[in-house]
Amino acid sequence: MVWTEISNGNLPDADEVMNNFRLSATALINEVADRSVSFDFSSDQASTKTNLTYDTDENYYYGSNASVVLEMPGQAGGNFDKKYNMAFLKFQYDIYTIYDECDDSSFDTTKFTGSANETETSDYCQASDNTANVNLDADNNSNGWSGDKKFMFKAYWSVSGSSGAGNYYLYLLGTTSGQVTLKSYTGVGNPSSQTHSFEVWVDDTNKLATVYIDGVFSSVVDISSLSGNYYFRLQSSWPGGGDTVTCRYYYFRIKQGDETTTVTESFSADNGNNYTIATNSIAYINTSAQQKYATRIKLTSTVASDEIIIIKNCHYIPLTAGDN
Repeated sequence: MVWTEISNGNLPDADEVMNNFRLSATALINEVADRSVSFDFSSDQASTKTNLTYDTDENYYYGSNASVVLEMPGQAGGNFDKKYNMAFLKFQYDIYTIYDECDDSSFDTTKFTGSANETETSDYCQASDNTANVNLDADNNSNGWSGDKKFMFKAYWSVSGSSGAGNYYLYLLGTTSGQVTLKSYTGVGNPSSQTHSFEVWVDDTNKLATVYIDGVFSSVVDISSLSGNYYFRLQSSWPGGGDTVTCRYYYFRIKQGDETTTVTESFSADNGNNYTIATNSIAYINTSAQQKYATRIKLTSTVASDEIIIIKNCHYIPLTAGDN
């Protein structure tokens, strides 16, 4: 770091100030970039985890109704010539209320409505039939939902038994009237199926729905044509008829805004022996001159009953207190 000083009572000229500022800013940027660490969870990268499962399909950690811990390693291998006393850190996570995990082999007709042959296994709930169209609604006992909410669910559509092509739709409907398409897959050839994870932000205030599919932004949809509350529909269609058409939910979760799960994020400058809790994503460590260890970061959460935490990635920047 280069400091600009007053010499003999005289201020440096503007060019000197700006040059020294540029040098200082460049040094800081280089330091931050060199220390920056990101985990996008393309694999199970935890140092330790408690009451958390890594979903290899979804590439995130999840846990419900338990005290959970996710501890991540620090900079690769640790820079043992540095001692750290500060870190910027942030885990990306969401807290949802569990609507239905679709895993108890009992189809709940107060949560879902199917147009034919409603069943549930230990992995999904579905509607299926040899007909032209099958619907499976997440409709909150036909009441739908109101207000601004975020939804997370995994959906599946299929048509089997034909060389024809299936048409698959995700709709948002109004309980009084109206229907908008959030996503469609048309002309899908045999063997035809689609499986995708959705996150849908329903901005009821501004009448917009923002759709992410498999973690990637898809669209913003105008929902002003809907009247009443709103609900979701999967539709699997084979216009020729006579084939088996199926719709499934693997889980369905809602971020209502009143979740009570608590989360703390912490930073360790001594390889996890001691942690300091971050405040506003910043953690300070009083580092002794002897501490030159690998860093670690940790998320600790007490997940409330009927809620679930989804942890997608984390990012942090440890900063050095000096070289000695």
